[in-house]
Amino acid sequence: MHISSANISFRLIAWPLWYQLKRKEYSLILDDDVFLKGDLSALEQRLFLRMLKGAKEIEVRSTYMKDVLVQKEISAEKIMINRPHLVNATISGTYRAIGKGAARNKVKLIGKIILSAGTLAEWNGFAILLMSMPELLKRFPFLHLVIFGEGPSKEAVETSIKNLGLGNKVSLIVSNDKELLNLYIEAADIFLLNSKDEGLSEALFRAVEHRVPIITTDTGANAEIFQDGKNALLINPNNSRQIVKAVEKLLLREDIAERLTSFE
Repeated sequence: MHISSANISFRLIAWPLWYQLKRKEYSLILDDDVFLKGDLSALEQRLFLRMLKGAKEIEVRSTYMKDVLVQKEISAEKIMINRPHLVNATISGTYRAIGKGAARNKVKLIGKIILSAGTLAEWNGFAILLMSMPELLKRFPFLHLVIFGEGPSKEAVETSIKNLGLGNKVSLIVSNDKELLNLYIEAADIFLLNSKDEGLSEALFRAVEHRVPIITTDTGANAEIFQDGKNALLINPNNSRQIVKAVEKLLLREDIAERLTSFE
């Protein structure tokens, strides 16, 4: 029995599923590390770890995730690594691309759009990204940042936007709607993820699918999948100076932005 962590609704089916699995031999496919990032309650995390320990095989997307599981006392012998391919990445499901121009009209944004999407939490570095915006706006006043997601740091993000006077230059979209996320990704000029600990970001692969240039951190699974200067610009986590320089590079050098989206 194969189970994807991205497809389990823990709060609805976790306990019945666990009792069912106790009577069967099963495998697990972990598409992300959501269970380690606080999106689940302590009870749900304990349940998921029990499911992991009882699985015959576990498939993960990176060496990073294998190491995380081993640290959780999961046997390394039953963990297999199956890294995703960037070429012809398709994870957007039923979403039908409408083109950048039409997408921008739908989201009602103009200028150059930077999109950052993920759980609104400290580990995704939205605070430092927001602190980088005033410096970027000095040189690129037409810039607009969109932050997309849900999470415990929603109020902190809203406060930062207000305190930095960025109300007209930053849009916070509090949503977990994948179709809406695809629309914003299609409208974006740059996808930027400033996470300090990354197992595998689904949003990054949506950006790959829509051929949006990526700036992300050189941590976790990112460094296994993306190569600096080839298919992304890699930066250190929470480094405002590097964020500014990377954005400047993509806005001033269209040839670099185009090269990064070849994903060969």
